[in-house]
Amino acid sequence: MNPTDNYRIPILEEMKETYGSAFEKLSNEGKIFLIFSLAQDLEDQHLYEHKDELYNLANRFTADLVDDMDKAIQVLKELVNSL
Repeated sequence: MNPTDNYRIPILEEMKETYGSAFEKLSNEGKIFLIFSLAQDLEDQHLYEHKDELYNLANRFTADLVDDMDKAIQVLKELVNSL
């Protein structure tokens, strides 16, 4: 069962109507933009103190994954699924 099945999120329902139940009508670039936008807003609202190791890891993501969209998307999926 999907965690969002227990309660209705209006914008999510609207997105599913527009882009399909699995967002199949939304490009990967569009999905990445929306993930980034929401994650950035959440990060801005909650002033987290990031350890140096997380900054180093973020820099490695850029260096190691920016040129390989498939690998970068796999890392995104793993991180999102771990929330």
